[in-house]
Amino acid sequence: MRIYEIQAIKPQTPEQTRIKGLQQGVEKSREALQAERDRQRQQRDTERKQKLRLPNITTNSANL
Repeated sequence: MRIYEIQAIKPQTPEQTRIKGLQQGVEKSREALQAERDRQRQQRDTERKQKLRLPNITTNSANL
């Protein structure tokens, strides 16, 4: 069995840290945007379903 030497992880430079932070910000923004789109889509679907389930009161009362 061989034991390999573990290399130490070098600290990032300030420039690398800034780039990594910006990349993470972009990823979080994308996720937030997708979550908001999903929320709005679900809200529209719910409203459509409610409109289909509820009879139109003005049409029904005019036929009486």
